[in-house]
Amino acid sequence: MEFSPKECVSKPPSRYNDGSLIKALDNPEDYKDESGSKVNYQIGTPATRANIIEDCIKCGYFRREKGVFYAEAKAEHVIDTIGDTVLFDITTSGQWEESLDGVRNGEKQALSVEKKLKEQCDSVTMDIIGRDLEKLSKGDSATGGEKNSESNSVGKCPKCDGDVRYGKFGAYCSQKCGFTPGKAFGKVLTRNQITDILAGKKVLLRGLRSKNGKNYDMYVRMVGVEPYEYTDKSGKKVQGFGIKYETSFPERKGKKEK
Repeated sequence: MEFSPKECVSKPPSRYNDGSLIKALDNPEDYKDESGSKVNYQIGTPATRANIIEDCIKCGYFRREKGVFYAEAKAEHVIDTIGDTVLFDITTSGQWEESLDGVRNGEKQALSVEKKLKEQCDSVTMDIIGRDLEKLSKGDSATGGEKNSESNSVGKCPKCDGDVRYGKFGAYCSQKCGFTPGKAFGKVLTRNQITDILAGKKVLLRGLRSKNGKNYDMYVRMVGVEPYEYTDKSGKKVQGFGIKYETSFPERKGKKEK
C-alpha cells in the first residue's frame, strides 16, 4: 500500500443571493441556527420577504454586489452591540409571527398577544438602554467601523495569560493554547459579551433554549477554565479549553436581582 500527499482546497459556503435568502426565510427547516439546532419557524410572509431584504439594503445593513449579498460594517456593529437580544433570535421572531397569525385566524386573543409582545419588547428596550452604546460606537469609529482581526484584543486568556483576540471566525487565544470562548450553553457570544466575561463581569444571556424547546434567560460569570471534547460531523475528535461558568437566573418581576 502506498500513500502520497494530495492538495485539497476547501471552499466557504456560497453567499446568499435573492433566491437563496428568500428560500432560507421561507424554509428554515433546511437550516440550522448557531447552536446547531434546526430552525422551526419561518421569517416573514411570502408577501413581505422581498421587502424585508430591500429594507435591510436601504438601511445599510448589507449590499447587493454582482447578484450576491455582503454584510456592511453597520450590520457588524449592530450585531456586536445588541446582537445577543431576542430581537435577533430566529425562534423568537418565528413565535411572534405565529402569534400574529393566531390573531388573524381567530385562534388567539389580540389583547393577550399584544400584552405578551409588549412585555418582551419592554424587557429588550430596558436592556439596550442600560448599555453604553455611545462608548461602543466610539470604539468602532476609531477604526472606521472596520475590525482588525489580528490585533483586536478583547481580554486576557485565563489559561495562559495571552491576548484573546476577536477575528472573522470568533474569539481565540493568540498563543494558540486551545482556549476558545466563542460559545456558552449553545449561544454564540458577541464580542462585547466575551470582553465582559473575560473581565470577570456577570453577563446576561438571553434566548437560551431548554431541552423541551422553551426559551429562557440566564446570568453567567467566569470562574475558571475547563477542557472540552466532542466529535464533529466528519467524525473527527475536537479538543480544547473553554470557560467554566457559575450561573444564576434573573429574579421574577417584582423582585430585584441580587
